[in-house]
Amino acid sequence: MLRSWAYILMVVATLLGVVALLWPLPEQQALPEPAPVAKAAPAAKAEAPAKAGKGAAAKAAAPKPPEPKPPAPALQHMPAPNTTTRRSGPQLQNGMGPNMFGRPAGEGPEPPRPPAPVLPPRPQPGAAKPAAPAK
Repeated sequence: MLRSWAYILMVVATLLGVVALLWPLPEQQALPEPAPVAKAAPAAKAEAPAKAGKGAAAKAAAPKPPEPKPPAPALQHMPAPNTTTRRSGPQLQNGMGPNMFGRPAGEGPEPPRPPAPVLPPRPQPGAAKPAAPAK
C-alpha cells in the first residue's frame, strides 16, 4: 500500500514538472531605459591656512617623556624558562601501554592457538573423480 502511494506521487510530480516546462510564459513588457542623471560639479575645496614658520613649530614641540626605569637587579639575571620536552623523572606507565597487537605490554606468553584445519588437496584438472563413499 505504501509503495503504491509512492509511485502515484512520483507520477503526479513528473506530470507537474512536464506541465511547468511546457506552460506558455506570460507576455514580457520591456521597461524604458532611465535617463542618465546629470552629476553635480564637485564642490570647491577650501584653501588651507598659511603655514606657520619653522621657529614657531620648534618651540611648540612637546617635551620628550622620561626614559623608563631599568628593571630590578634580580630580574636582570633571571634564567630563561626551560622549554624542553624531557621530563625530570622517569615516565610512569599509566595502564595500557602502546602495543602492536592491542594487548597490554608484559601480560605474559601468548595463549596457544588452535591448529589450522587440514583441507583435502584440490583435484587436478583432467584427473579421475574419486568414487562416492559407500553407505
